Parts: sequence; C-alpha cells; structure tokens
Amino acid sequence: MSNSLSVLLVDDDPSTRHLFETVLGYHDIRVETMQTEQEVMNYLSSHKPDVIVLDIVLPGKDGYKMLKTIRPKTQCPIVATTAYYTTDSIPNFEQRGFDGYLLKPIQPETLIGYLEGIISNN
Repeated sequence: MSNSLSVLLVDDDPSTRHLFETVLGYHDIRVETMQTEQEVMNYLSSHKPDVIVLDIVLPGKDGYKMLKTIRPKTQCPIVATTAYYTTDSIPNFEQRGFDGYLLKPIQPETLIGYLEGIISNN
C-alpha cells in the first residue's frame, strides 16, 4: 500500500485504535480514528477514505445502524470489525451490507494484506 491511501477507523476501543495507528503508520498509510456517527458524517462531508473499518459494538448507535447512515455518503468499501461473533454470525456481515469483516483480536501481520485486498476488489 502507498502513503496516498487512507483508512477511517470507527471504534471506541483505545487498544484497537492504537493498533491501527501503529500498524498503518508503520506502512505510511494515513488513518483517521473516530468514535461517533457525527464525527464520521462530518469527516465524510470533506474526505474520501479508501476504506472504512466500522466496529459493530459502539456506544449509542451500533455499527449496523451506523452503516445505513454512512453507506449513502460514500462509495468506498466498509469493513465490519467485532470481538462478538460466532461462526453462524459471520455471514451476516456481508448480508447486512458490509464489504468484509475483521474479527478481533485484529492480527497485525495480516491487516495490511486484508485491507489491500478489500480496496483492490472494490
């Protein structure tokens, strides 16, 4: 990935935000981290990230509901992330409109390759 790429991470967990900032920063990929729908909507009014990574479990409005608000504002891929899943719930991510998913704990060694694949396939 090149430094011209950007990732928007929407997650309320400080350790997940730190992991993304560290791993993506190491690869010279810009990352913006946000926690609320309002922050995301303000950001999307003037920025076009290459991919959005959206946590499912957020305070206030969950990621599924937030996806419905965000999706009309951007054409970029949106990836779900969560620590709360079962093998039965995994197909629901794409059925509900996500372009992919990252299961927590995030694996730093596969994160860049996964995001590259999502971006190149969309």
